[in-house]
Order: sequence, then structure tokens, then C-alpha cells
Amino acid sequence: DDFRRRLPWRVRVISAAVDPLIDGRPLTDLTASLSQVNLNVELVDAAFSIDVPLDVVPMTLRDLRQAGPLEATGEAQSSIEPR
Repeated sequence: DDFRRRLPWRVRVISAAVDPLIDGRPLTDLTASLSQVNLNVELVDAAFSIDVPLDVVPMTLRDLRQAGPLEATGEAQSSIEPR
């Protein structure tokens, strides 16, 4: 069962874009499973901070999509309107 306590414990993401060279398989087929879930726990402020390396190069979502298999085709474009 993929749900426990009405929460998803496994999520699968499959891209609409396919690889024509491999029998039309999706370019992205990702499954994530949660093994330990705690509900309504108090989080410390440090849980929301990150250490960014000094040599990091900024990247937009557009840059990321153009760099590889995340590139969205016309039919796979997000339905979310940009702000």
C-alpha cells in the first residue's frame, strides 16, 4: 500500500518527454519512498538553513532544463503561471 495514515509513502514521477531511441521510454522515471515519517514535530531553525559553497555558480530553472533531460517539451510545459 502506498498510503499510510492517508499520507503517500511512495511517489513516482514520470516525464511526458520520451526517448525515441529506447522504445519511447520516458526520459525521467523516478520513484521516491519514505521509510521514516514523523508528523507534527517541532523543527529547529537550523533545519531551514543551508551552507552554500563559495564556488557555487547560480543557475535558473531555465538553465537547468536546458542542460539536460529536464527540458520540457511543448506539451509538458508547466500549467503554473509565472509571477
